[in-house]
Amino acid sequence: MRFTPLLSGRYQFAAATTLSLLLSACGGGGGSDGAKNSGTSSAPNSGAPSASTTTPVTPPATSTTTPTPTPTPPVSSGTFSLNSIELAQTHVIPPTGRTMNTADGKSRTLNLLANRAALLMVEPTTAGGNIQVQVANSNLGSLTLNTPDKLPATDNGMPSYSSSKYSVLLPKEWIQTGTILKITRGGEIATVPLTVTAGVNLKVRTVPIFFFGATRAMAIANHQQLEMAGTSMALDYGQQIPAATVDGQNLGDQTFSDFVMPPTGTAPAQAYSSFATLVSASAANGYVLMGQMLGVLPELRSVTANNDGNLNVAYWAPMVLENPLTGKLTGMGGGLTSVGAGNADGDSDNYGGIFVHEMGHGYGMSHAGDMYNSGTFPYPGGSLSGSSWGYDAIRNQLLSPVLPALPCKKTGRQLDPSGRCYRQDPMQGGNGDQTAGYRWTMFADYSIALMQGWMNGRVVYNPNAINGAPRFTKWSASQNAYIDVSSTMSQLQQDMQGDQQVVTVLGNISKTDGTMNRLAVSTAGQGNLPHTFDPTTQSDWDQMKSKYANYCQSIGCDYTLRATFADGSTQNVLLPKGYHQNNSNTINPNAVNPLNSASFVRFAVNFSAAKSLTRLDVYVTEFGAKPAFAAINTASLVNPIVSWVAH
Repeated sequence: MRFTPLLSGRYQFAAATTLSLLLSACGGGGGSDGAKNSGTSSAPNSGAPSASTTTPVTPPATSTTTPTPTPTPPVSSGTFSLNSIELAQTHVIPPTGRTMNTADGKSRTLNLLANRAALLMVEPTTAGGNIQVQVANSNLGSLTLNTPDKLPATDNGMPSYSSSKYSVLLPKEWIQTGTILKITRGGEIATVPLTVTAGVNLKVRTVPIFFFGATRAMAIANHQQLEMAGTSMALDYGQQIPAATVDGQNLGDQTFSDFVMPPTGTAPAQAYSSFATLVSASAANGYVLMGQMLGVLPELRSVTANNDGNLNVAYWAPMVLENPLTGKLTGMGGGLTSVGAGNADGDSDNYGGIFVHEMGHGYGMSHAGDMYNSGTFPYPGGSLSGSSWGYDAIRNQLLSPVLPALPCKKTGRQLDPSGRCYRQDPMQGGNGDQTAGYRWTMFADYSIALMQGWMNGRVVYNPNAINGAPRFTKWSASQNAYIDVSSTMSQLQQDMQGDQQVVTVLGNISKTDGTMNRLAVSTAGQGNLPHTFDPTTQSDWDQMKSKYANYCQSIGCDYTLRATFADGSTQNVLLPKGYHQNNSNTINPNAVNPLNSASFVRFAVNFSAAKSLTRLDVYVTEFGAKPAFAAINTASLVNPIVSWVAH
């Protein structure tokens, strides 16, 4: 697959498609604009746009200026005459949302999010007086709008957004579907209905991964921040993306003293004990290990681990590597994502440009410049030229789409009429455009609208729901509300226990070379506790047959993991992993070919952290993809193919 150079600076970017997943390999959105080649490609790098499922169209001609948009007339009724009404969460938009059109003839609308505070700004036809606002037909009280001289300041010390707008921050309780604002001045009244969409509560799970001798102590000594939980980071990140709230959670640290690469088609599975050796042997670049982590992260989301692939959860895996020659940490050159999968990994960068860029891919964004070239992003060059202003409620600042330096000192930038640089979107070289005191630069309004669609598609899981409230809900656009979808969820998701302290076992098994088998145990973290099956217990088989009949259907249930705890108790977990053909008890012939990926499987299992693990063993238990649902004798679990013992 061709790697395409994008705007690069401190890091480099590349995009690739692998195993039918659209992957995005990036370097965190460097701030400069000179294109560079990135890494090694499997085809000559011509600099052509990366592949897109959208039929390319001729993009509109690039302009160095952006016309002033026609003001959106206020949506109001009554006797109080208003020139404009705007609200701001991530961006300044009209009460009914902001619709943006792209060259491919499509459009997206950015709407207000429920349960998130919003800055209200109104401009009356005639200035003066005491302006108040309340929610019509409610008992939520009223607020007095601040006079124009108290409008939130603009970041970067830029000129004020307006000299004539009255403003007040509306609490999150006011921003709900069906809300109608009543704005009054004396006897004058204006009513303003709001268009409000889902405000998802997003969990961001951080999974720190240490390789080849790297440790948490080394990361801390290098001032690496590896947690979002317990910090202000989640609040900050919540201002950046279209979510009502962000809950930072930490899964336990994962450590690999060596790492096993799967068969490649021309080479068998192979273990590597250093990053340099891995890259050299693979004839690849730094993205080779990141790509493997994109295979590990889905295992963490699998039915034997957190089982949250369709839930309101995103994963970030900061990767920390040691250079054995220097004893110091080394970087790989960026990050990697499966676009739309909600998973991302890459160099640990203190939740900086790499993090925000890769997570943007996880929420469905491709590179903004490529999207513009294919007619699926409205603003030239992946810039904010044409985007509405942003807003940060924590700092109470309005965010200008342009940078303060005059004239613009960067080449290739879009310019405003005064010659200032427009910011670049974080999905196209925007890292470095942020104001001092901000961790990230802002997204374009269109990017947020696209991510809003991803967020609205998540099933929201509330494991602690009480008083008959549903544990699983999903936004219904037709009903304009979250609806109960518990009955549509898989039985395994209905039966798991959420928000538990867990340890995660990561393993890999080679059917053809047992020396490649590995087990690794994480430290404790917050996750979900799965419902598992013990193949030595008939009641578990009976339950599987009646409620989970397709558990083994994919490639078989051919391995069992046994956990032994410090109190002497054990737990057997039948893994839905194996070497059979789909829905068959016929062995897949590729599974016995050491060069074929079918001979190699990865898995993850969560156990409760309430008891300490002392030993793990994996046994071959060949049930195939169509098991007989009959228990085996515990005594048959002999001759483990891989074991782990606590030190």
